[in-house]
Amino acid sequence: MRLMSVCLAIVFVFGVLDPAVLIGQESKQEKITYEDHVKPIFRQHCFSCHNQNKKEGDLDLTNYTGLMQGGGSGEVIDPGSVDDSYLFALVNHDDEPAMPPEQPKIAEEKIAVLSKWIELGALENVSSKAKIKKKKTFDFALADPAVGRPSVTPVPAKLDLEPIVHTSRTTGVTALATSPWAPLVAMAGQKQVLLYDSKSRELKGVFPFPEGIISVLKFSRNGALLLAGGGRGGANGKVVVWNIKNSSDFLFSLKEPEQSIRAISEAAMREVIAQSELAPILNRDRAAIEANVRQLIQRTLDERQTGISVVRVNFNKVDPPSRQVIVTAADGAQKRVSVIDAFRDVQAAEQERDQRERQADAYANQRLAEARGAAAQLLEAAEGYRASVVNAALGEASQFSAVLAEYKEAPEVTRRRLYIETLEKVLGDVDKIIMDNGEGGQGVVPYLPLNELRKSSPGGSN
Repeated sequence: MRLMSVCLAIVFVFGVLDPAVLIGQESKQEKITYEDHVKPIFRQHCFSCHNQNKKEGDLDLTNYTGLMQGGGSGEVIDPGSVDDSYLFALVNHDDEPAMPPEQPKIAEEKIAVLSKWIELGALENVSSKAKIKKKKTFDFALADPAVGRPSVTPVPAKLDLEPIVHTSRTTGVTALATSPWAPLVAMAGQKQVLLYDSKSRELKGVFPFPEGIISVLKFSRNGALLLAGGGRGGANGKVVVWNIKNSSDFLFSLKEPEQSIRAISEAAMREVIAQSELAPILNRDRAAIEANVRQLIQRTLDERQTGISVVRVNFNKVDPPSRQVIVTAADGAQKRVSVIDAFRDVQAAEQERDQRERQADAYANQRLAEARGAAAQLLEAAEGYRASVVNAALGEASQFSAVLAEYKEAPEVTRRRLYIETLEKVLGDVDKIIMDNGEGGQGVVPYLPLNELRKSSPGGSN
């Protein structure tokens, strides 16, 4: 089911659920991104086998969307967890098959870059935000109570009665389970589970298990789920869950289930996409949008009592189209323009705009801090000057008061002392010439600088 190049993968009643789908939900330092650091490593070592035309293991590493979508074995990158990232284990030769195949392990510095990229959230580009997935446990009861008798007996409908595997001899039973609330018995064999009615002993249907031989088989407490675990010894192991929710609602509430579900899904997708911007849809908010779409679809299905449980909604491909379009300019000239190139130009322009805004904010903050510092300095200088002037005036007033008190006690003495002190201040720093105008005077009296004579001459004595 596709809408706006977005694929909705919805698991309906009796659908096979992959545990990788069920279990995993979604100091300053330099950003390590797919576009700038990881893609060049993949281009050198991995693109020859994992590209759009040759997808070994159904894995495409030439774009971020294909990488995060994973391959035939599920997701290969777990943002925030290097140990849980399958691709890193293969590149680091911690698991088989080692990558690149039949070649030495890539350089340690490249492995360190890949490890750091996963650890920091597996960013697509410098404008992306790290979104570390939080591990969640799967509620095997789904919307039904975990214990207690269900309101409707969980009995499957529309199961294939034709065995998946035909052998020349009878297949051995590897596991057996009975439903707690319904007359159902599940018998596991090679690549299939046979479901029988315990009352009529009739075959009710066949569940496929192409992963191999089932070793564990069990119903959930409310009988709504049938769990099977097994695989191929020494090769792989897998757990599969079949949802047996409410067959009567599924049979009688919808005339055409697939068409109804398609219409409901498309309406929910349009509603959620219309409320979101394009850039978040393509990178950081994909998980949140998937969750919102799933909740909206499930709520609509429950309101109509369809008996359908939506397990997950996936955005399989949300990249802009790679085709070219003809653009006509104002002067009538026409040219071919790649849609994805134009989209990337817009993203680059937005990134440059954000960078310029951050630079402008930094410059404004710097200038504002400098202005505030200068203002504070001027205020402190003015406060200091005010304090010095006030203190000087207070000192002069106190001195005047003290002189006034002395003057009242001895006016003549105080007057003479003030006169002498004033002359000392005035004449202390000027050159003086003494004139003798008395009888027998010689006119100019020589001035003898006794203080200069008391100083030692160079190489002499006092």
